[in-house]
Amino acid sequence: MRRALALALGLLVGVALAPARAGADTAQGPYQWYLENSGALFGALFGGPSVSQARNGTQLEAEGTGGFFVGRKATSVNGGGTYRLLNSNGNEIGKGNFEVRGPVRFEDQGPLNEGPNAIFSLLTDYRRGVMVAVADFGKLGVGKITIYCDAGSQGLEGFQLKLRRLNFDKIVAGSTDFVKSDDSSMPGRF
Repeated sequence: MRRALALALGLLVGVALAPARAGADTAQGPYQWYLENSGALFGALFGGPSVSQARNGTQLEAEGTGGFFVGRKATSVNGGGTYRLLNSNGNEIGKGNFEVRGPVRFEDQGPLNEGPNAIFSLLTDYRRGVMVAVADFGKLGVGKITIYCDAGSQGLEGFQLKLRRLNFDKIVAGSTDFVKSDDSSMPGRF
């Protein structure tokens, strides 16, 4: 009886831990990231910037792309794009280029083809998740960029940027994509 109970308990623990381990393994490897209004899927047709807003009404429009690698010991990211800064009246008050660099933290939340996105059933390389990295926005400063792709229970989509003087924490518009790649030439291959 004790052996049967021990075996049943062992199997239960093994089954309970298996999905967590499998999920952790899928986050490793090379990825591409896209930040624009329509993501990698529809960017060519409906492209435009993703937009985030600060509490004072200032908006930041950004478009960019790059790659990142998530490994067991180290992570790295590269890429960048362009931005426009608009005051609360919608007038342009600045523009420039930005660069995204490492280290990166990435939370892979599974394929984009699950749940409400089942329409994308063939797109198994498109991933839901959250990427956090360092971003240099030139004259605006260096800060932390967080890019969301259909993330969490609310399906958050877009970006947030925390700078020393200004935080763009309200996502106004945008679409992003994370694409798992088999390209071994992605940055930071360790």
